[in-house]
Amino acid sequence: MKTMKRLLSYLRYEKKGVLIGLVCLLISTIATLTGPLVAKYMIDNVITPMGQSHVFDTGSVLLWVGIYVAVNLVGAAGGYLNRLYMKTLSNRVAKRIRDEVFEHVQTLPVSYFDHLPAGKVVSRITSDTESVRANFYVNGISTLLSTVVMLVGVYTTIFLLNATLGFVLLFLVPVMILWQRTVAVMQKNAIQRVVNYTVS
Repeated sequence: MKTMKRLLSYLRYEKKGVLIGLVCLLISTIATLTGPLVAKYMIDNVITPMGQSHVFDTGSVLLWVGIYVAVNLVGAAGGYLNRLYMKTLSNRVAKRIRDEVFEHVQTLPVSYFDHLPAGKVVSRITSDTESVRANFYVNGISTLLSTVVMLVGVYTTIFLLNATLGFVLLFLVPVMILWQRTVAVMQKNAIQRVVNYTVS
């Protein structure tokens, strides 16, 4: 937990990038959830009445098809910009961490490198910071934010369509959290057993 807090603390240097990425993510999520609602409205209030009246209004169909396409384009653009800003942000954070580690290495005594080649230290620093960048800042935070925003958006949409169904599905949230924690504990124990077996 201390390691995660320390890694998250580096985001304070990139507040603008985090804010822009979050806004793009919100736009992408809202557009993604709006698309099916637009299609539902078009089918219920445009296409179905046309079928009943046998009068085809090309203008109305093209209008709503255009709205549907525009909403999806906005969602795709928001998702692209979110990934772009998050990757740019992660590169800057990784550079900051790498610079701090290199500064610390330069303060170590020369005896530290007697049995440890400097090239190996540099390689380790580079590979570890790259691993942190890719797994934590790019995949971890982006996935967590997108999942939370999408989950909130989906439940909001469900409540707007059917409040009763929304309340029923709301009980699945604690079940999902409990399941996630159970899997995390099982995974941690399995990794520890592998490490102990490798060491022994």
